[in-house]
Amino acid sequence: MHALGVDVGYGHTKAVSSLRDRPLTFPSVVGRAEAEAYRLDLNGHDHTPLRGGVLTGTNDDAYLYGEPAIRYARVAHQPRDRDWIRSQPYRVLWDAVVTELLLPSTHPIIVTGLPVRYYSSDRAVLEELVQQVLHGRNMRPRLVIVVPQPFGSFFDHILDRHGRLAPERNPDAYRGIIDIGYFTTDFVEVHDCEYIEKGSGSLEVGVSTVCDAIRRLADERWGRTLDTSECEAVVGGAPVRVKGQHHDVRDATQTACADVAMAIAHYARQLWSGGAALDEVLVTGGGGPLLVEFMRSAFSQLTLLPDAFVANARGYMQYALYRAREVA
Repeated sequence: MHALGVDVGYGHTKAVSSLRDRPLTFPSVVGRAEAEAYRLDLNGHDHTPLRGGVLTGTNDDAYLYGEPAIRYARVAHQPRDRDWIRSQPYRVLWDAVVTELLLPSTHPIIVTGLPVRYYSSDRAVLEELVQQVLHGRNMRPRLVIVVPQPFGSFFDHILDRHGRLAPERNPDAYRGIIDIGYFTTDFVEVHDCEYIEKGSGSLEVGVSTVCDAIRRLADERWGRTLDTSECEAVVGGAPVRVKGQHHDVRDATQTACADVAMAIAHYARQLWSGGAALDEVLVTGGGGPLLVEFMRSAFSQLTLLPDAFVANARGYMQYALYRAREVA
């Protein structure tokens, strides 16, 4: 049985296959493919492979996705609105995952997710899109399941890599989940394995909010415009490079991180009536490792999931294996 978990986020696309050791990850950016760029190869220097590639669509249109789209496309698309799942770039991202990870004529079980605020209205749209992408590649899935996005991390926490309940976990515990993404943060309340809608929501802050603060700082102090990859490196601790000089902005980064973390914690406490009734608060998503330490004063029961960047996709895959036993 081939189980596949796919998390197409605004910032990055992540996919975990039961038949592959490493996750597939690349930025959620798409652009038209044109002539290949000229590259200098000096002194046998090896270039780091770009995360992403080139995809030929069913109508023979060629697209770049991931880092090649950022580097080479004249116009790169990275939409952030709720209609994203109805766009061609979103479909290209799904096509790229399916092409890289699934063989033709296979019958996988696929689990994926949607942001909490769009789950009820867009669930059927996403299910139909996934079916169309698979049928276009001559595949017939056994099952396509769409869940609220942070539930992937819930599954990652309570299931093992074979899709069985982890004996050390209590699936019925009362949990809050904070999924810190690139542009948005999602919150989910889970009690006795039940999704509590009134305790769930979304907030338009994330890693990009920290990046925006550092980008403004670099522009105001040195007239330096940081692109996305440079800004992410600076947030990770790298200096700002200006005319051959290095400028340390780690103190400013810490301040920006603390401000964003406190906004997230404040919203979570409002959703969960302070959070004292929760047994655990799980922190996940690509922004989890960056912000979790600034949130411990608000929630003493915080747990940062391992490899939080891909925890949703990994949990989707583990849940697909769990459900596979029902349809075997």
